[in-house]
Amino acid sequence: MCNKHNIYSQSFDPLDVKQTSDGGFLILVRKLNNTSGYSDPYLLKTDKTGKIISEINEVGTDTGHPVGPLLFTGGAYYFFCLNKTDTRVVLVKVLPDGTVESTQTISNNSGEGDATRYLPLAGGVDGNNLLLLSYDNFGRSTVADVVNTNGVVTESQAYSIGEGDDYIEDVIISQFNQQNRQYPYAIGRVPGSSLYFNGFIDYTFTLAFVNLNTDAPARTIRGTQADGGFSCLYPHSANQFSSAIFNFNQLFYTPVSSLAQQNIDDIIPQTTTFQMAEVAATSHVAFTSTNVDNANYYLFASTSKSNQVIIHAYQSNGTLAGSKYLGFSNPYQAKSIINTNDGGLAIVGTTQVAGRFQRICLFKLSSQEVKDIVL
Repeated sequence: MCNKHNIYSQSFDPLDVKQTSDGGFLILVRKLNNTSGYSDPYLLKTDKTGKIISEINEVGTDTGHPVGPLLFTGGAYYFFCLNKTDTRVVLVKVLPDGTVESTQTISNNSGEGDATRYLPLAGGVDGNNLLLLSYDNFGRSTVADVVNTNGVVTESQAYSIGEGDDYIEDVIISQFNQQNRQYPYAIGRVPGSSLYFNGFIDYTFTLAFVNLNTDAPARTIRGTQADGGFSCLYPHSANQFSSAIFNFNQLFYTPVSSLAQQNIDDIIPQTTTFQMAEVAATSHVAFTSTNVDNANYYLFASTSKSNQVIIHAYQSNGTLAGSKYLGFSNPYQAKSIINTNDGGLAIVGTTQVAGRFQRICLFKLSSQEVKDIVL
């Protein structure tokens, strides 16, 4: 599938895809806005074949810069964006049919500080609650929040990006005005353990494991200022992770690692690590795990240097099982990969129609096509 649009100057940057109960797909998109300087939220609903059912071009009033992923809890989908007028974070609730049910400015019920003055970086799910990673441009800090589905912050902690460091703040702010690279911010919970986030602390792009009741992270794995860090992280359990790492002009996949023995500045894990020479270091990396014939496989989706979507599949012991390229003729970039309810995969990304117009693409692989990759 590729979405068609009659405004030639309009560009679309998909953030995430989820399969809905009817077998179709809900896609959250950042629609680039050349007038306001901010991006706009855009929602696309398809049927199970990828045919477009509905499009929502406006979400609420004056909302901008949506961040992924789409967050599913309590039978509904959520995502965070900001109010372009006052930069307050807004929580958007979306029904499975793609209808926006509500928009709510987040609030703070603790009486400490103003939880509504942050710029959103990423979202996550923690049971029945949501997680928000944001940037406080007044306190110059990365902020981790637990937010309920009514938009109320119930726990919060801030971590300084480094006092007086205008360079790191410029890197962060550039993400909001559509300049420079989009950093792989993330927030989530390690199963049975602490929260984690991927963001800037003390001048460095850092993976931090945190308890929001304490001021300092319990543990950090630091990158190289803004030039190195984790491209993605997936915690299978408290002591097993899959990850991708960028370091200047290199990209590495680590299908299996405990991360337990890493030192504070040791960004490259001391386990099986693959340098991905065919993938650009700045490529977005998406991850999912899947089961084929009662065996687990770990799948990374990214973009090759020849501008194709490339999927690498690894056995659960870290051994490469296979790979598959998707897309031809036009340039393609991968943004998100998910399992589908028929045992297949769906990959959402972008393509350049006629080499010029950036549009959304959706690939659907059957269960047999997934088998063909790994067996």
